[in-house]
Amino acid sequence: MARNRRRRPRIHRVHAWVRRLGLAIVCLVSVAVAYIWMGIKCTKYGEEIRRLEIQSAEQDNERVREEFKWNAMKSAEQLDGILLRHGLQMDYPSAGQVIRLPASLGAGGAAVAAGGRGGGGRVAAGGGRGGR
Repeated sequence: MARNRRRRPRIHRVHAWVRRLGLAIVCLVSVAVAYIWMGIKCTKYGEEIRRLEIQSAEQDNERVREEFKWNAMKSAEQLDGILLRHGLQMDYPSAGQVIRLPASLGAGGAAVAAGGRGGGGRVAAGGGRGGR
């Protein structure tokens, strides 16, 4: 029986070693390509984040400017000027236009301005310029 065994040719052993080496090289190349691809993606995402941060900062600056413009537009002097430009003369009621109601009527003693047309008054709660 020992005689019937054949020795394997040396070629088969060499091919196994070459196959393993080829597989190792293919794996290393795949890892290198994946590493380079991930680096490129990270760089691209970093640039996009920088661009979006700059855009966000510009929008914040624009919001602050618009807030300042809005606050300047709604100041008492500006509103009075706008009303005058449109021909609306609005002012506080004179002493003769204010009617004081007793607390028992439910207005809590608040002053009511008598309207010029129809007498429909509005309650002038608090002092000042109507919340401005």
